[in-house]
Amino acid sequence: QVEAVEALAAKVTENGADISDEAKLAEMPFEQIRAAGDVCRSCYLEAQQVMHVAQDVLTMRQIEAKKADDDNESADLARLQQRLRSAMQKISQYKTLPPAVEKQIALKQSVDEVVSKVVAVEEKVDQAIAAL
Repeated sequence: QVEAVEALAAKVTENGADISDEAKLAEMPFEQIRAAGDVCRSCYLEAQQVMHVAQDVLTMRQIEAKKADDDNESADLARLQQRLRSAMQKISQYKTLPPAVEKQIALKQSVDEVVSKVVAVEEKVDQAIAAL
């Protein structure tokens, strides 16, 4: 299960990379930014669920190893625990959209609205000119 968590953490990081790069954000349309944020959030939630299950299993196995006084098993489980913590740290930054992304989304939405209004006005002006 730790491998599954690590794979999901990589997926979250990959999806989050698009919305973490401000240069890429500036070029992306509003809808694409929102979609990337939604994908990142859903991947994060999926990874969280798998992490909780893996954490529970690891904890139970650590308790059993401790009761059995199995040092090799305890050491292996400690390494798995560390890998799980590392994966958790990787995805924790994607719990919410970064403030820069939220600002960029709001800005892009405003710009897109203004551009659509300008295009509509230009069309009306062209129609008025053609009517003369």
